[in-house]
Amino acid sequence: MSTLTWRNAITVVTSAVLISGIVVAPNVAAAGPGTVKSATVKVLGNASGQPTALKKGCFFRDGTAPDGGMNTGGTPPRFAYGNSPYLGARFDSCGDVVRVYFGGYNGTHYNIRYVSPTSGRWVQQELAGGPRKVWTITAEAGDYNFVVQACNRGGALSRSSCTRWSPQIYLNARPW
Repeated sequence: MSTLTWRNAITVVTSAVLISGIVVAPNVAAAGPGTVKSATVKVLGNASGQPTALKKGCFFRDGTAPDGGMNTGGTPPRFAYGNSPYLGARFDSCGDVVRVYFGGYNGTHYNIRYVSPTSGRWVQQELAGGPRKVWTITAEAGDYNFVVQACNRGGALSRSSCTRWSPQIYLNARPW
């Protein structure tokens, strides 16, 4: 199934869940801006099924690897090929941020490529090396795609040597 087909399926399922909530609880009024109280609710927020306390109205959404890859575990789920770094992503609606989790290599740096809602094209950025990294960016409402590779910087006239790209991660960062 293509990535576009998966995205369409996810959008349909999300819409159905939203509509069913409106049908089941039609007399529940939506809170206006600034009226959400700081009460907490329990939401299943990790792979072990343990609840995560969030402010009312807040949620996390984890990225998926629609084209495959091995799920290496963790929260959010991280995906890798046998010879690539792992990669996972999570949208935090209250912090209005996207966190990208990657690692598994001790190279000099990582190359991360991503498509954001405003870029509309693949953009590459170099990030510091290390076995476990988190890159946080301000969320823009829409779809993100990420891939990452680990590299060791080459000499003065040499190119860097890099792993293969990780599986592509798709993340829906819409706050609704």
